Amino acid sequence: MTLSSRRAALGMLATAAFAAAIPAGASAHARSAATTASLSGTLKIRAGTFAAGKPAGSYFRMALPGGANYFANPGSSATDKSYTLLKPGTAGGLVLGKYQSAAPFDASGNSQAGAIIRPTPFAGILFGVATLRREPAGAPASAAPSATLKGSKLSVQISALTAAWNKLFFNQGTPKPGSRKPLATGTFKQKTNAYTLDWRSTIAGGPFNGFTGVWHLEGTFKGKLR
Repeated sequence: MTLSSRRAALGMLATAAFAAAIPAGASAHARSAATTASLSGTLKIRAGTFAAGKPAGSYFRMALPGGANYFANPGSSATDKSYTLLKPGTAGGLVLGKYQSAAPFDASGNSQAGAIIRPTPFAGILFGVATLRREPAGAPASAAPSATLKGSKLSVQISALTAAWNKLFFNQGTPKPGSRKPLATGTFKQKTNAYTLDWRSTIAGGPFNGFTGVWHLEGTFKGKLR
């Protein structure tokens, strides 16, 4: 055997030994972390609850200007009124790739947009959530919601998400229409399809001008990874 062939053989043995030393789970994790997939389906919402001083499930809070404190919603069912607990609507949650339009308000200004969440009391009036291509106020057009997954990290574009309350619309998406700010982010477990999603969105105009919506959704994804 020549010197060069001996070196080649030693190199192959070293590579095989190194590969055998890596746990199978670790290599699988490395592959999944490097792969980006898109989600097609619905981010089903788990209803919010509040017990022992802590929230669970999905909820909404509204930070006062400056961010040091939160608005206390008298209609909240939580003992800490800064948490408005959310329940899934008729569609079960946020549908990706489609718009879920707002239904008309009733005469009292209560939102009837009940596809994403069940209309929920907020300061004496029901608020709902929709995803609108363009808000009535004439903001730039927004794409329908979309989501991508890399490893266990979930990223969601929800610039079209809008809160409807008291015959008014407040964009609560991220990034804002026409903006490049960060997407909503969270976690995803591929074995169970369980997800969490968090984002913040500042309100412009209306009685809550300068307040910031703080959103937390969690539940189970129903659909396909592509």
